[in-house]
Amino acid sequence: MEPQRSCLAWLYRAAMASTQALQTSSYDGDRKNGRMEGHGKYTFPSGSIYTGQLLDGEFHGQGVLEYPGAAAVALP
Repeated sequence: MEPQRSCLAWLYRAAMASTQALQTSSYDGDRKNGRMEGHGKYTFPSGSIYTGQLLDGEFHGQGVLEYPGAAAVALP
């Protein structure tokens, strides 16, 4: 495969993976001004789940991060 084609194929795969990641993550919880805020549950495309406090669209405060097939980690 030509180097340019190889690079384009890689970029295409990376773009598709990013698009799939955006489509498979989910959030269920409180919102303020359209952003995640308060208490909620965010599920990552990998299957990891964060349950806890959020502020202005970011994880903030106490929460628990659960990894598929592994122990949960309590966050301060």
